[in-house]
Amino acid sequence: MLLLYILLNAAALVHCVCAKKQLDDFLDAHPSIGSQKDISDFRRLARSQMYMALLQIVFLGMSLLIGLALIWTGGIRMLLIVLLANGVVFFAARWIKPTEARVQNLPCLTTDLSQTKQFIVDSWKKKPLPDF
Repeated sequence: MLLLYILLNAAALVHCVCAKKQLDDFLDAHPSIGSQKDISDFRRLARSQMYMALLQIVFLGMSLLIGLALIWTGGIRMLLIVLLANGVVFFAARWIKPTEARVQNLPCLTTDLSQTKQFIVDSWKKKPLPDF
């Protein structure tokens, strides 16, 4: 059970790194949103990030349940392992947030693009599945 717990947390960590890379790649290619192609790319990125977040919930939900079972059966030693693993994943997730915010706050060259981008961002932040 400990191996499964470690694998789930490793998957969550790899998932964080992949999400960050995707955001960084988008920022490298799009210093601003100035065309319909840019907003289409932004829409695709937001969709991908939203689906990745749902997958992350699965990883972390399973990890939570197994972590509780490990603590229940393994005592203080398992508690320390669970806290360490959760801490690593927590800080990895926090590492992504500033980049995500930069992407969501990219300047737009027109009002129409800005309104479209804001609709996408609102969905990205507030809904589990994309509606755009």
